[in-house]
Amino acid sequence: MPFSLLNHDQLIRFVRRIPAAVAVFDRQLRYIVYTERWLRDYGLPLDRDITGLSHYEVFPEIPERWRQIHQEVLAGKPFRQEEDWFIREDGKTEWVKYDLDPWYDAEDSIGGMIMYTEVITAQVEQRLAWQKQVERMQLLYQAASQDAENLGAQLTETLRVGTRSLGLSIGIISEIRGQSYRVLYCFDENGQLQPGTEFELQNTYCDLTLDRGTITYTEDARNSIFKGHPCYQNFGLESYVGVPIRRRGKIVGTLNFSSAEPRTTPFTALEVEFINLMSRWVSSTLERQEIEEDLSAARKRAEEANRAKSDFLANVSHEIRTPMNSILGFSELLSQRVNEPIARRYLQSITNSGRILLSLINDLLDLSKAEAGKIEINAAPVDLREVMAEIDSIFAIQMTNKGLRFSIETPDSMPIVFLDRARFQQVLVNLVGNSLKYTEKGFVRVRLSFGPTETSEIAHLKLEVEDSGIGIAEEKRALIFSPFVQVHRKEDREQSGTGLGLAICQRLIDLMGGGISLKSTAGQGSLFTVELPQLRVAMKKPPPPRKHRHRFERQGHGERILVVDDDIENRSLLVNFLVQLGYAPSEAVNGRDALEKVMQVTPDLIFMDISMPEMDGVTFCATMLQRADVPTCPVVINSATYQIEDVSTQTLTNVIAKIPKPVALDQVAEILRQYFAQHKGGSPTMLSADQRRSLTPTARQLLIHARDLPDLERLAKTLDFRQLDALIRVLHGLQHVHIDLKRLADELTQGKERLDLEEIRGVLSWLKNELNDPAKS
Repeated sequence: MPFSLLNHDQLIRFVRRIPAAVAVFDRQLRYIVYTERWLRDYGLPLDRDITGLSHYEVFPEIPERWRQIHQEVLAGKPFRQEEDWFIREDGKTEWVKYDLDPWYDAEDSIGGMIMYTEVITAQVEQRLAWQKQVERMQLLYQAASQDAENLGAQLTETLRVGTRSLGLSIGIISEIRGQSYRVLYCFDENGQLQPGTEFELQNTYCDLTLDRGTITYTEDARNSIFKGHPCYQNFGLESYVGVPIRRRGKIVGTLNFSSAEPRTTPFTALEVEFINLMSRWVSSTLERQEIEEDLSAARKRAEEANRAKSDFLANVSHEIRTPMNSILGFSELLSQRVNEPIARRYLQSITNSGRILLSLINDLLDLSKAEAGKIEINAAPVDLREVMAEIDSIFAIQMTNKGLRFSIETPDSMPIVFLDRARFQQVLVNLVGNSLKYTEKGFVRVRLSFGPTETSEIAHLKLEVEDSGIGIAEEKRALIFSPFVQVHRKEDREQSGTGLGLAICQRLIDLMGGGISLKSTAGQGSLFTVELPQLRVAMKKPPPPRKHRHRFERQGHGERILVVDDDIENRSLLVNFLVQLGYAPSEAVNGRDALEKVMQVTPDLIFMDISMPEMDGVTFCATMLQRADVPTCPVVINSATYQIEDVSTQTLTNVIAKIPKPVALDQVAEILRQYFAQHKGGSPTMLSADQRRSLTPTARQLLIHARDLPDLERLAKTLDFRQLDALIRVLHGLQHVHIDLKRLADELTQGKERLDLEEIRGVLSWLKNELNDPAKS
C-alpha cells in the first residue's frame, strides 16, 4: 500500500497534535489521518476513531457543491476558499475557510486529498452583527434626518426602523404622568394602536422599566418573570424591550418595542446598544422640541410686542406725516408767491419747525427699521460737491445767526463715487446739526478728504466734523452711540431730541462698510470722524456743474395725472402743484374710486396713497395688474406710514417710484420730468397751427383766462349760448388731441349740474399753455 510512510506511529501522533484542523483522505475520501483540532472543531468526540471512514459518512450534511469541488481536487486542481458556510445536522449555520490540495504517492500519482480548514463562525457572526448594526444606524440616521419640520413623522419613522431592525411589530414613545401611560408616537404593523391611547401604568411592562431606571427586556415572556405581569395577561406580549426617556435629566416616559410573538434569538449586546442610542436620540429630540416650543412662545410674544410697536409707529407716522405733508407742502408753494420779508420769515419758521418734528419721527422709524434689518443701502454715483453745497445751504444761515464760524473744506478734485447719497447726507446733517446744537461760540468745521488706496478704482473717503462746543466727558463717550441715551442734561442745552441720531448714524455707516469714531474733551469741543475705505469710483473727474433749474418751473404739457388720496388737503396740495407744473390732474378718494376713473379715462400716470379706506394703494396696484379690463398705468406710491419701503416693485411692476410723506415737491417734479422724458408717447399731442386758428376769439379768450377764473361752474352757467356753443365746438374739434376734451364737451352739452372743476382746470390750463407758448404759434 502507498500509505506505509503515513502509518508510522510517531508521524501519526505528531499529526494528531498539530494545532489546526487538518485531515488527509485517500481517493475514495476515506480518512487516513486527522488532527485532534479537526474532531474538536466539527463536534466529534476526541476518542472517536474515524480512520478509514468516508468523509461523507461522518458528515452526511456536506452539500453537493462541496462534493463537486472534492472531485475537482482529486483531478489535480487545488482549491481555496476564504469564507464559506454549511448547515449542520442540528440546524446551526457554520462558517469555515479551507484549502484543498491533492497529494501524490512515490509514483507521482494522486493518492488523495489534504484538507486544511478553520471554523470562522464566531468571526463571521461578529462581522455580520456589526454590519447589521451599521445598517441599523444608517436607517436611524435617515429617519432622524428626513422631514425635520415634521417631528411626528420623524419619530414615527424612527419607531418603524426600530421595529424592523429588532424583528418586533410595535414601537412606542410613551409619556408617563403619575400612574398614567400615554402613547405619544407609535408604529404598529397591524395599525391598531394610535397616538393618544392611554393605559394604566401598572398594566404595562414599562412600570418595570421605570422601576429599574434602565433597559429592560425579555425575548420570551412566558419563560420569564414577565409571565405573571398584567401586561402579559391582558395583551399577551411575548417579547419586549424598553428603556427610559429623560428630558432635562428627569425620566418622563419610555421608548419600547414589543410583539405578540417571542423572538427566535436573544437580544444581542449590539442590539441593546442600538436601543440605548435610540433612547438618547429620542430624549434629546423631545427635549429640543420642548425648548423650541418655549422659544417659539417667547418669539411669538416678542413678535407680538414688535408688531404692536410697528403698528404704533406706523400709526404715529401716519398721524404726524399726513398733516405735515400739507403744512410743509403748502408752505413751500406759498413761499413762491410771497415777497413780504416778515411773511416769508413766518413761513420759514413754519417750515423749519415742521422739519424738526419730521426729523424726530424719522429717527424713531429709522431705528425701528435698523433693528428689523430693513434698512437698505442703495449706492449710485454721487458728486460730493453737490452734497457739500447742500449742507452749506442748510446750515450757513443758522450758523451765522448763532454767531458761529462755519466752514466746509474739500480737496480741489474729488472723484464721483458710488454712495447712498440720502443716507450719507443724513449722517452728515446729523453730525453738523449736533455741532450746531451744542456749540455756543467758536466754530463748526466740516472737512472732506480722500486717503491713499491700492487701486484707483477704490476711494477711501474721510469725513470730519469738528466743533468748539461743550464736548463730552470721558465717562460718557462710550454711551454716545447708544440709542435713547442723551449724555447732556436738559439744563446743559436749549434743544431736546430723541437721543437716536448718533446711534442711527453708526448703523448707517456700518451698513456702508465704514466706521465712525469720536474724540472729545469736556469743555473743549468734539471731533467726529467717518471713514468709508472701500467706495467704488464711478468717475475719476467730476462732470461740469449742472445748470441750476428752478424746481417749480413749468415742465408739463397737459399729461393726465390721477391723484388718489383720501385726505382732501393732500390731494389739493398735489393737484395745485401739478397744475402749476403744467400737468392735467384729476382726483380720486380711494383705490375703488380710482379704478372707476382709470376705466373711464386712462391717465398717463397715477400718484397713489397707500393707506386708504375701501381699497388701499397696494390692492389697487395689484388689481390693476390682475384685471384684463383695467388699463395698466405707471404708479408713484406715497404714504405717511413707514411700511412704504416694504412695497415690492418686483411684484407690483406698475410701481415706478416710492415717495414717503411729507412729499418733497421738487422730488415730485423730478420724477415726472424724468418719466415723461423717457415716455414721450404717453403725453397728449400738441396743438397744430390749424387747430390753433380754428379757435374763435371768444373761446381763445376764455381758455387764456380759464386758470384765473375762481368758479368755472358759475362761468358755464352765465355764458350765453353763443359763447358756450363756441367752447363746446372747440372741445369736440380737439377730441383727438386729448381724450378728456370730448367728455368735457359732452358734460357741458348735457348741462351737468356738478362738474369736476379740478379736472376742468387741469385740461383748460393745458390748453392755455398751448395757446400762450410763442414757440408753437
